[in-house]
Amino acid sequence: MTQENAAEVLRELPRLSRAVQRAMGADGMNVLVNCGEVAGQTVMHTHIHAVPKYKAPPVTTRPLTDNEGASLVAKIQAEL
Repeated sequence: MTQENAAEVLRELPRLSRAVQRAMGADGMNVLVNCGEVAGQTVMHTHIHAVPKYKAPPVTTRPLTDNEGASLVAKIQAEL
């Protein structure tokens, strides 16, 4: 990734993180990048994780259905 591309991505990161947080009703966010296999990187290209965090974690977690995923994407887009 070029420095210019990285600057563009990082410039948008706060806006995206706020949108995810509002759409998911989270109390806070973790934003992280895993660099290298030893650091937990499993997909070998640059990507950033925006992980919503809650004061009281959900009782259960499971993968989203396609419909739930589409609904969440729409909520995040509406917050942007």
